[in-house]
Amino acid sequence: MIEGGGVSSLVGALKNEGVAEEAAGALALLVRQSLGAEAIGKEDSAVAGLMGMMRCGTPRGKENAVAALLELCRSGGAAVAEKVLRAPAIAGLLQTLLFTGTKRARRKAASLARVFQRRENAAMRSGVYGFVGNTNGNRDGGFTTDVSVPISISISVPVL
Repeated sequence: MIEGGGVSSLVGALKNEGVAEEAAGALALLVRQSLGAEAIGKEDSAVAGLMGMMRCGTPRGKENAVAALLELCRSGGAAVAEKVLRAPAIAGLLQTLLFTGTKRARRKAASLARVFQRRENAAMRSGVYGFVGNTNGNRDGGFTTDVSVPISISISVPVL
C-alpha cells in the first residue's frame, strides 16, 4: 500500500468529508509502522490535513487525527516531530480538544502536549531551540553580545 502511493491518496482523502474520518484512522494505523511514519512524514500536506480534521472533523475524526499526529511525533523522527510542533495553531487545537474532545481525544491530546513539553524542555537545556542570533556566522559586527529570544508553547493539560 505504501509503495503504491496509498499514503498520498489517504492524505488527499482528508479533504473529502465523506471519507476523511476513515482516512485519518487509516493514517493513524499506518504511522505506527516505521515505514508508514516515514512515508506520511514526507507528505507535505499530511500535518495540515490532520490539523484540519482536528479543527473541523467529527468527534471520531478528531480522535483519529490527534492519534495520527501523536504517533507521527513518536515514530516519525525528530524532523517530523519538529514539523508538527511548529505547525500554526497546534497549541490552540490541542487545548480545544483537551476541554471539548471525547475521552480518547483528550487522552491523545494530553499525550501530544506532553511530547511537545519534553521536546521543548530538552531543547531548552541544550540551548538549541527557539534562540535567535547565537551563531558566529550570522553576527553583525555592530553587536557586542548575542541576543536570545526564548519561544515557548504553553498548553494547559487537565488531569484525566
